[in-house]
Formats: sequence, C-alpha cells, structure tokens
Amino acid sequence: MKYLVLILSLTLCVSRLQAADSKMSWSLTTSVLSQYIGEGGSVFSEDPELITDLIAFKGDWYAGLWVATGLKGGSYTKSYANDYDPYVGWARAFGPVKYEITAIYFAISDLRLIRDDIWVLDQKVSFSKCPVVQPYIKVRSAFEIGSKSFERGMFVWAGIGKSIALGESKLSLDLSTAYSDGAYGKDSGWIFGRAYAGLTMPLSKNLSVMPSFMYQVPASGQKGNPRGFTNGNEVVAGISITRKF
Repeated sequence: MKYLVLILSLTLCVSRLQAADSKMSWSLTTSVLSQYIGEGGSVFSEDPELITDLIAFKGDWYAGLWVATGLKGGSYTKSYANDYDPYVGWARAFGPVKYEITAIYFAISDLRLIRDDIWVLDQKVSFSKCPVVQPYIKVRSAFEIGSKSFERGMFVWAGIGKSIALGESKLSLDLSTAYSDGAYGKDSGWIFGRAYAGLTMPLSKNLSVMPSFMYQVPASGQKGNPRGFTNGNEVVAGISITRKF
C-alpha cells in the first residue's frame, strides 16, 4: 500500500512540472550528517545519516524526493533514521517579498506500512531584499495519515538569514527559533534557538561542495520535559555535494 502511495505522489509531482511552460532542470544533493535532527528540533537518530535530495525545477514549480538513510540502521521502534519524502512546491517573488508553499508526504521508517506516515503543508514568507540580514517566517501544518501517525498540529519558525560572497564561494548564515502549538502529541511552547552556517564552494560549473555546521539550544520549557521535542544542546556537522543538470 505504501509503495502505491509513494508512486502516486511522485507521479503527481512530475505531472505538475510537465504542465509548466518552461524548461526543466535538475539538482542532486548527497549529504552525510553527524546525526539526524528534524526541522522541529527532535533527534531522529544520534548516528551518522546519509541524505539524498533529488529536485526537478520548472518555472516557479519544483518537485523532489528526499531520502534519509541511517548509516547504522534504524527502525520504527528504535529511531526515525529512515524516511522517504516526496514533495511538490511553488515559489514566487512579489517585489521584495518571496512566498513559497510546499506539500510533503513523510513516509517514515517502514516503506511497507502507512501507520506512522504524515503529510505537511509548509508556507514561507521571506524578505530577501532587506539590507544587512533577510528575515523570514515559516508555518507548517501537519496532518495524520496512519493509525500511529504523529498527532496533527502546527509549527512556526522565525529567523534571519545572510549570504556573504567569498570570492566564488558563498557563506550562508542563519539564526532561527521555533514554536509549536502541541503538534505530534508534544507540549506547546517554544522549542529551540538554532544557529547554522554553510560554505558553498564550486568545484566546476555544475558541481559544488558544502561543509556545514548547526548548533541547537533547547528552550527552557524543553529541558527535562518528557513531552518536549528536544532536551539538550545538539551539534550537527555535515558535508554535501550538489550536482546540477
């Protein structure tokens, strides 16, 4: 059943792109991370993680498949190291404001079952033309699919980003915080403060490498809370290679 859901999701994504009136382009990013931490702050796996992200772009539309694989295994009962997430989205700039909306199907842990799967709708507004730093806000609405899915709810991220040109390379900096209204059966409240840095270095016209570093500090209400998203300070180091087609 789950294979059918994934196939239908990918078919829908590709058909949406084929309907757009522009040339299609692709990118493939492969990353190795020291551990796997979700956007909501939860530690999905404390072991090294392999991430593969294949994206197709056409006009304002894009679609892709995100695959996370635990390099030391991982299972439904022990961790959420493995997931397979097809997605489709649309983004457009309106003057100084950019709006982006993305629908994602999270096929978690076991491809044979949909009991723990969820789907989410992300909406992001960013102000890329602001001087010095570029603020943004992102809202995620999460919905159950299976009998053991995380409970529905909402996340809100607020942050500032900055890109700095260093010759042909680019340094990306980001500071953010997150709030949840009680999604996934957790307590509502602020979740974390997070700092991120990534240095994109071109190896050729269509090939680049990016080392990255992320540091996350839990909000005061998360520490020692069994219904919290995260409990301690977390560090994630990674290396990514991106190939454009």
